[in-house]
Amino acid sequence: MDVASIKSTSWIISVALGLGLGYTVYDYVERDGSRRVTNEDGLESLVVVDPEYVRAVLESDVRLDVDVKHGLSYKDELQRTFLRMNWTGYEAPVVVKPTTEEPIDTGPRYKPLDTVLRVLMLAVDSLDPGGSFAFVLLIPEAEPFELRVGDTLPKPNDFAVVHAIKKAGIEFAFKQEGRPNESLAPMSMDDGNLITKLGDGGARTAQGDNIPRVKRKPSERPSQTEELGNNVFLLGTEDLDYFGKNYAAILTDEVQTATHYDENGKRAGIEIKSIASGSVASRHGAQAGDVLISINGQAVSSEHEAINFVKNNQDQYSVWEVVVERLGRRETIVYTDPNN
Repeated sequence: MDVASIKSTSWIISVALGLGLGYTVYDYVERDGSRRVTNEDGLESLVVVDPEYVRAVLESDVRLDVDVKHGLSYKDELQRTFLRMNWTGYEAPVVVKPTTEEPIDTGPRYKPLDTVLRVLMLAVDSLDPGGSFAFVLLIPEAEPFELRVGDTLPKPNDFAVVHAIKKAGIEFAFKQEGRPNESLAPMSMDDGNLITKLGDGGARTAQGDNIPRVKRKPSERPSQTEELGNNVFLLGTEDLDYFGKNYAAILTDEVQTATHYDENGKRAGIEIKSIASGSVASRHGAQAGDVLISINGQAVSSEHEAINFVKNNQDQYSVWEVVVERLGRRETIVYTDPNN
């Protein structure tokens, strides 16, 4: 082959290669634009997978485990691997920063009653609350004693006072402000530790007359009524005498009442419309808006009914349970007269 033939062949091959390279570049430029997608941050990412393939996959039920739209994420993978030098692939635990905030107040912590005493037996008199009593055992002492409505537990547990004795157990009120009433029942409920008065001639008595009772000394009887616990009052001698002599003046000057009617228009109690601040009635737990429902289970709907019931039964009861409706909720206020 002569030199001219070699030159011609070389030119032909060069032209062919040039055309092929030009077509490759043209095709790359045309296809490169379709492979770039603008991200949410304004930057562009190269889509490695064919868009038609991606579209077909997205429209099908097949789910990919990789993000084919954004490719590598600088903020996540690159930053973690090269800037934080974390090659494990796991996120570092969150560092808890010390805080200067004050601890959250979860309220007062009270001494549980079941760590103070155990109830051995209940004797419930549904006719006379003052006739109910209970035998209890202080922990860790071994000597049982008797409790009645209005009795305060011996020191150092004198923060609790008996509010009521019911078939379900002993309900205690507390001197600690804000502590709600709590009940404590015998560990087992059977005929051996629950006695219920059946009525006149049918009262059942318990064996155990040698069990002592927590009693208040006569010298400790207050002259003015004291609140032993939440809604539990010990009647004072001077206040009792004042009530007996001046109840008419009290109802006229200190307390304004009216008959309360229920939704059906029936007489359903005595509503206290107003009460003088600092008066004897206010010191005994009465509040404006209270509705007196019953006294020792006897429903009352007028001042006349309430006064007559108390006068006719003043020598029969040593405990008076007054049920009132206060702010839409019924509460029982207990007045004790241990000398009666």
